[in-house]
Amino acid sequence: MKTKVDQHFLKQVELYQLKLCCEDCAYFRVETQGCSEGYPNQMHRLQSLKKESIIFCKLFELGG
Repeated sequence: MKTKVDQHFLKQVELYQLKLCCEDCAYFRVETQGCSEGYPNQMHRLQSLKKESIIFCKLFELGG
C-alpha cells in the first residue's frame, strides 16, 4: 500500500509512535539490513519517511 508522506502523516507517526518500517518488523535482520524472508526492503525502510510517499509491506509484523 502506497501512502503519501506529508506533515500530517509525520505528526501522526510521532504522536501515536507508529511502527511501520522494516526496522520495526519481526522479519528485519540488523546484521544483514535485510528481510529474513528474502523480500526486497529498500522501499520499506525508515529512510523512506524522508520521501514523498512510503510503501507499506504486506508481510510487516511488529517485532519485539
